[in-house]
Amino acid sequence: MTSGIPPDPADRLTLLTDRLQRLSAMALPGPARALVTEALSLAFAVQDRAPPFIDMTTFTTLLELAGPEVAPELLHQLAEDLTGVHAKLATALGTKDHVSVRAQTHILMALAGSVGAGALYEDATALNLAAHGTDDLAQGGAQVMAGLAHLRQFIDDARTASQ
Repeated sequence: MTSGIPPDPADRLTLLTDRLQRLSAMALPGPARALVTEALSLAFAVQDRAPPFIDMTTFTTLLELAGPEVAPELLHQLAEDLTGVHAKLATALGTKDHVSVRAQTHILMALAGSVGAGALYEDATALNLAAHGTDDLAQGGAQVMAGLAHLRQFIDDARTASQ
């Protein structure tokens, strides 16, 4: 094929997933970001594998430690906390409020680390460090927001699966 699209459907799905991941790292308007996040979530589900940004051993261990009665409540609280960080961090990045960016990335580092989202933890740490100076936060902010959107979707999917 001259289009560069592999003929095997599994290979095509892998290629699509890779392209969606690259797209998700870009600054996109809200509706486009939501569509990319949904498409990526579906692609991972079809591939029957965890997103690469989640260490499933860490995530599964966290839920096992919580136990079957507490795990749904834990997932609910994670979803609420991530939603709050998302809203406050978006506002802080929009207003270039370095103090608020530091506060929200600090919270995000704790949340990402606890669920095994290592890449998001590293991105949030880098953004936190950038916010300690006068660095431009746009590029790092967009990357963190994309990772945060992925993590929120992953947690929402886990909540749905646990009900």
